[in-house]
Amino acid sequence: MKALNVDQPWAELIIQGSKTIELRKTRSHHRGILAIRATKTVLVPLCLEFGLEPANLAKGAIIGTVELIDLIEMTPERFAALREQHLSQMFVPGKWKWGWVLANPKRLPTPNPCGALPGMFTLPDEIAGQIRIIR
Repeated sequence: MKALNVDQPWAELIIQGSKTIELRKTRSHHRGILAIRATKTVLVPLCLEFGLEPANLAKGAIIGTVELIDLIEMTPERFAALREQHLSQMFVPGKWKWGWVLANPKRLPTPNPCGALPGMFTLPDEIAGQIRIIR
C-alpha cells in the first residue's frame, strides 16, 4: 500500500473531506487507495485559519486513507477555479504543478505512528495490513 506524507493541517483537512485536491510538484501513475501520513510539520497559522487546534493534530502517523482518482495539471486558470478544492491561498500554482484528486476519505480509529520516506512511499507490510483490515 502506498502512503503520502502531508503536512498538518492539510492531512487533517484531507481526511475530513474538505481538501479534495492535494497540490504536488510531481505527477503519479498510482490510482487507488493511498494512506495519508501526517508529517511532524505543523503549519500553525494555517491550522488557526481553518479552526484547528495545532496541539490536537496527529503528527508522524497514518491518520486515514483516501482514493487517488485523477491528476490535474495546474494552469493559473485551473488553480484559481479549483481553489475551493485545494484550499491554497497562493495566487499561482508555482512549483505545485499537479493537483492530485482525492475521494472517499476514511479516518483510522486511532493514528498509527509511522516513519516515512519523502513524498509518496510504500508502507511497511505490518502497517499496511492493519489499515486494510480497518478499510
